[in-house]
Amino acid sequence: MPFLRATAGIYGEITRLNFNTPAAAVFLTKGNQLSVLSTGVVETSYSGTEGMLSGDNTAPSVSGLLAGGYGSNGAAPSVSYVFPGQTLQTLSNMTTNHCAKITDFPDNTSLTFSTRVSQTTFLYSDLTSTTTFVTSGNNVLSGVGLAFFNGPLVIQAKNQSNWAGIVYVQGSVNIRGPGDISGTLIATGPVTIGYGSDNDKGVVEYNPDAISATQTYLEQFSVISSSVIVTGN
Repeated sequence: MPFLRATAGIYGEITRLNFNTPAAAVFLTKGNQLSVLSTGVVETSYSGTEGMLSGDNTAPSVSGLLAGGYGSNGAAPSVSYVFPGQTLQTLSNMTTNHCAKITDFPDNTSLTFSTRVSQTTFLYSDLTSTTTFVTSGNNVLSGVGLAFFNGPLVIQAKNQSNWAGIVYVQGSVNIRGPGDISGTLIATGPVTIGYGSDNDKGVVEYNPDAISATQTYLEQFSVISSSVIVTGN
């Protein structure tokens, strides 16, 4: 006759994907790591916001436009700070929109380009080397939502990249015109915007509507961790 030896219980924990960052166009570790060159623009037109906030209070290098000023947030950007409770691995596990090579990013000559870039998304770059959107390339950083880079980001001159929402970069960032980020740019390394000989401006502008829409979208994502606990009889 069979008898019960033990019972097993399965317990799950759901963690929502939250987002935490100060109200600024650019958020980085040290203020003196930001260079806004002559064709660079960092701007915000909203009261109570800054053009740049950093973990310290050092001044950026500015020969272009830094509207809204700069200040200290008292904390530096990191995955654990910006995405509370998450790690690189859990963030990677959440999204189905992985980009392992440059051709995985939107192609502005594709017939589906307009549809793809108009849909809110969580784009995760698996490239740990520098992700470079080149002058002559059709692949661009364009879309709406969260773009997460697991390594440095470069947008070369005349590349038509245009992102609305949140861009998070594990490393340095270089944006040349007409590259445009409307929302907030967060980087753990140095950030350079614009270049002296360019005709087009590289722009990062604080946009609370784009950030809010991204936050609402991210709340749909969750990490589900389960465990089996066996108890003896």
